[in-house]
Amino acid sequence: HGAAVPHPTGRGSVHSSAVSGTWVVWAGPIRDAYWAARSIFGTYRWPSGAQTCTGGSCSQAFSGGTITAQPIQVTVAPKVTGPAQVGATLLVNLGAHSPTPTSFTFAWLRNGVRIPGATGSTYVPVAADAGRTLQAEVTASRAGSVSVTTVTAPTAAIGPSGASLIATMYASLGGSSGQLGPA
Repeated sequence: HGAAVPHPTGRGSVHSSAVSGTWVVWAGPIRDAYWAARSIFGTYRWPSGAQTCTGGSCSQAFSGGTITAQPIQVTVAPKVTGPAQVGATLLVNLGAHSPTPTSFTFAWLRNGVRIPGATGSTYVPVAADAGRTLQAEVTASRAGSVSVTTVTAPTAAIGPSGASLIATMYASLGGSSGQLGPA
């Protein structure tokens, strides 16, 4: 087993017994499985060791057995699809995972920095995105499994909107006095 790992949020359930000592069952897939099995009243009984994590999987020993949470594996990476231009809708293609996740969360990145409030599976680039690349951070979760986060490949640099391109072209051809005449 690996080293004992403190949970990053510091949230867990403390269990103490005269037989196996005092141990924390950290919030997450192991605690979910432990509670689903009725905690100290079920199959696993009392915690008898610290949670350890090695190579992405985590486990914890209990007086009635060991609970192991395997990580979700990414078998096809998520990707961003759609036109890379201001005003067009970009969509996260979820890719494929094993086991199949039951929920996903998203964060959009502009040149590698999170965009405040951009947390959906779609994003419509704005003027501030022009000339920059966008990526999506996708977290796949499933009860009893260790969640996995993937960052998509960057889009091409975001181009101007279609309307902006037409206006620029119209102006370059002389505007209303040019060969195209009034708009």
